[in-house]
Amino acid sequence: MSTTLEQGLIILVFTSIVVLVVLAVFIVRVLINAAKLTENLNKTTDVLNNELEPTIKELNQVLTNVNRFADSADTQMIKAKQLFSRVLGVAGIALGGIKSFSGSFFKGFSSAMKLFMKK
Repeated sequence: MSTTLEQGLIILVFTSIVVLVVLAVFIVRVLINAAKLTENLNKTTDVLNNELEPTIKELNQVLTNVNRFADSADTQMIKAKQLFSRVLGVAGIALGGIKSFSGSFFKGFSSAMKLFMKK
């Protein structure tokens, strides 16, 4: 082998070693950062779980109270509608009775007036 070929191979080997070392350093840094990231994600999920549980409980209580209020309002509206229909029913019957009474009263009065007018 010639000395030029030997020198080229030696340079190639050293260059390859340097590239592999630099690559290994970057890979180790990426792995360290990935480990830190997963640790921070675990801490974040723990904090979120601890904070969300009481919030969800409070939200459930609020929704339960809102549902009770809505149910109470529904029952009150049903009662008001029933009362209103009863009042209108009674008023309708009373007005119908007054109307028939007034009609018959005026008929009787007019016949009485006719009878008196003839005499």
